[in-house]
Amino acid sequence: MCDSSQKGDHSTSASESALFFNYHEFSFSFYDEIGSEDGMSMPKEHDEDHKLCVTHFPNVYAPRGSAEFQMTRVVRVPRRFDQSRDSLETPQFSTQLPGSEPAAIVGDNGGGGGGFVRCGRYDTGGHVFGCSSVSPLSEHLNAAEVAEVVGRVNEYLRRVEYAVYGWRNLGGVLLDALTGGLWSWAPGPLLRGPVFQESLALEQYVAQLNSPGGLLHERGVSLVLPRRSGCLSLDFVVPRPT
Repeated sequence: MCDSSQKGDHSTSASESALFFNYHEFSFSFYDEIGSEDGMSMPKEHDEDHKLCVTHFPNVYAPRGSAEFQMTRVVRVPRRFDQSRDSLETPQFSTQLPGSEPAAIVGDNGGGGGGFVRCGRYDTGGHVFGCSSVSPLSEHLNAAEVAEVVGRVNEYLRRVEYAVYGWRNLGGVLLDALTGGLWSWAPGPLLRGPVFQESLALEQYVAQLNSPGGLLHERGVSLVLPRRSGCLSLDFVVPRPT
């Protein structure tokens, strides 16, 4: 997590609950500042309160070297494990706009309410980053819209058919072992039918968001199916900030 000023005073009693933050973030202190007087600043080391907060990443879903790879970035929404008792078994993602979490890095520009503020360039290709936890996703979607999209994805993933220790899942594992993996390629209507239907419903929802007329498409953003990231994060593809 980035090292900068935090929201509120988090140094109180150790018995208090841990505060949630986006664990995909990291900081970097050696970078090229934006807005120097001569416009020709060179990379230099910065202090703890002025580190860059890296909140967007290469688009690994596009071929390296393609126009899409060059012109887009990925903002990762983290999983939360404190929302329900089964969140360790069933993926559940944070419904908060990145940068508005309780332990988000505020920086000098007001944090989640201040929008994505460009501070410096870092990484191959001179990508632009801010000094807070706010990501460029905030330039395309507001907090309510992110909560709606992620909440719907979480609902699809919470369906009982997705239970890790449910009989459908365990039965599928057993049949895969007995058939050398062929079961995964079969329709399996008696065992996997409901699972397939719910998975298809999620895919249709994401496709609708990403299609012309869908919320994300209209904002120049797209959502990646959770299975493509192994459910380690919920990834939004956004235009590269400049």
